[in-house]
Amino acid sequence: MVVGVSWLLLVPAVGRGQACADPHYRWSEKVDTTLETRPVTPVDIARILAAWAPLGLTSKDWCAPRAGREDSVFAVVGWVRRLKLHEADGDWHIELTQAPATPVTSCLIVEIPAERYGVVYGQARAA
Repeated sequence: MVVGVSWLLLVPAVGRGQACADPHYRWSEKVDTTLETRPVTPVDIARILAAWAPLGLTSKDWCAPRAGREDSVFAVVGWVRRLKLHEADGDWHIELTQAPATPVTSCLIVEIPAERYGVVYGQARAA
């Protein structure tokens, strides 16, 4: 399974507080489809987990814009270990590991928003 992951990417950013109307944490960034036409870079899940620094965002960064790797599109190949289809925000939450025997605790979590936020999300859910 190949899943595009641009919205979850783990990049440090300077924290800053915002006041905005997003219904969920960084919602505008999550459902933004403007990266859809950018070139895709393949990357291994193991590399992401081992080498990419996590985001330096906190709850004060409710509407923080994308920065660093979050402005890129990545494709991963992995094993779906857990799938949650009925989250409160309508997303599919997918936990991926590098290999079938990789512990679930070493997973990468990707999310696919509902199709109402963009045709590309409906296409991803149908794949």
